[in-house]
Amino acid sequence: MKTKAVLFLLAVLAVLLCSCGRAGAIPGAEAADYGANITREQAIDQIKAISGGSGNADVRSIPDLDKVIDSVRYYFIRASFPSRMTAEYYVDSMEGKIFVAISGEFDINNPLPAVSISSGDEEPETVTEITAARSEAVNAIIETLGMTAQQVEEKFGDGYSRVFVNYDSYMEAFLYREQGFTVAFGKDGKVACVYCSEKIDIGGARSGMDFSQVQEKLGKTVYRQKWTDTPVNAAYQIEYGFDGRTVVFFSRQSGGSDSIMCIK
Repeated sequence: MKTKAVLFLLAVLAVLLCSCGRAGAIPGAEAADYGANITREQAIDQIKAISGGSGNADVRSIPDLDKVIDSVRYYFIRASFPSRMTAEYYVDSMEGKIFVAISGEFDINNPLPAVSISSGDEEPETVTEITAARSEAVNAIIETLGMTAQQVEEKFGDGYSRVFVNYDSYMEAFLYREQGFTVAFGKDGKVACVYCSEKIDIGGARSGMDFSQVQEKLGKTVYRQKWTDTPVNAAYQIEYGFDGRTVVFFSRQSGGSDSIMCIK
């Protein structure tokens, strides 16, 4: 009888200890986001947006990997891409700031210059349309889109260097150094995009500017993050519409320093 009583007491004690352990812990999966201005779902939506849309990556939050710093919860979110590459982020639940996580850590003083997270009642962000007039140089560049290599040579001559560029993918390209642009060919052998040097501008915006300088010239627009080879090799971009074409300024730096202008 005494043995049964002792076993019963030990069992009760074990249950109490487990309950106390759960109450004292702060697992992200069980803790409420008290005082959060940004919900976990909104944070996930924002990561989907900078990852190129929900169809481009499988984006999931892992609450158990959340961090709490100075009473602020940072949601841990992982984006998995079809290429088997993954990118990891932390999102500030109070201000919506986004941080890139490297090996599970992030620099709290270096957030991405991300757009604010929508409350769900706002209209989704749209790409800003450039209203500036097209210069002769820009007109000539736009005309090359869709051309073959032979057609490009006929238009601009053979004074180019053969190079390879790597943004969305590796592409063979013709570098016309004097003219200030690089014509890149897609898999179909036709011009997919044209990279412009600082010699070419649209509405005063040109390569070499950071994103804030570009937006002063052309207006606020969508900010996105793209990945190339690994999460460390991130490419950040802002995007505009331009007479049915797309103008992108991209950079390896989150703030857009030394950006490169691309027309496609």
